[in-house]
Amino acid sequence: MDNVLVITTKPDLHIDMLEKHLPRVTFTVLDPKEFPNIPLSFLTDQNESSVFIKGVNMTEIKVVWYRKPYFLQEEEIPVAKELRKPIHENYAAFIKWAYALFPNALWISDPWKILKGNSKIYQMQLAQVLGFRLPATLLTSERKRAESFISSLDEVVVKPLIPPAILEDETFKTMYTTVLKKEDLNLDGLNLSPMIFQEKIDGIDIRVTVVDKEVFVCKIIKIGDIAKEVDWRKYQIGKNLSYEEDKDFPKSLRDKCVKMVKEMGLVYGAFDFIKTGEDYFFLEINPNGQWGFVEEKCNLEISRAFAKLMSTALKK
Repeated sequence: MDNVLVITTKPDLHIDMLEKHLPRVTFTVLDPKEFPNIPLSFLTDQNESSVFIKGVNMTEIKVVWYRKPYFLQEEEIPVAKELRKPIHENYAAFIKWAYALFPNALWISDPWKILKGNSKIYQMQLAQVLGFRLPATLLTSERKRAESFISSLDEVVVKPLIPPAILEDETFKTMYTTVLKKEDLNLDGLNLSPMIFQEKIDGIDIRVTVVDKEVFVCKIIKIGDIAKEVDWRKYQIGKNLSYEEDKDFPKSLRDKCVKMVKEMGLVYGAFDFIKTGEDYFFLEINPNGQWGFVEEKCNLEISRAFAKLMSTALKK
């Protein structure tokens, strides 16, 4: 039976979505959260190297699916407090070193390429080269430059470089893209925490999912009380969003999305655009974004595209 190594944290419903297309494939999960009970070994000598995961020799694995692995926090390491930091560092390195293995396997996608792809600066530069339309954007830690940029535009949104996960009252909270009101402008601490400032573009949110050369496009329409909100993700769990396939998304943009994913060394990417009139403005690409909700809400066969990609690699 063929085997796919999945690096993720359980539960992960995306695996269930793939299993229905690949019933003869075993999905072996490497979950960093299972530490210290992760049977993982690397064996090497003069002539060969071997990788054992959960007692199975996976040296010749053909597909590695890098999903959404989460690591234990330092305070969760089950040792004395003074030992937690070095053991946490050792544990994290042990897992991440596995990312450099399996050079002949299909990685969906390479974690190091994903890490680079998360850079908004890199994304914007590449999108510019490929000819996407871009809103005016500033990434900065400079107060004066931010003030000048904000004053030059009618409306501006602000977002963090990396969305924070803040534990407050035993609940994790984050920061979404927010409209910046000039009368409430406070840039104290910008030198400590650089931010992204961007021209506000009104329109319809478009999520474009690329799997290899296949492109799936979904319109996300905010309705009711949230119609004028800028970040639909804040309301994803509620009922104030409407999803439908966007069959009018231009072929030229589809081709550019495929090309951008390839240029980034990825095999998958989730793009966010804003459509205003007939124009589509590129906002960002998430090189390892969630796609299950898009398949479910828009009835798109994204999981089948992933299964096709894996199946092809397993046959080689």
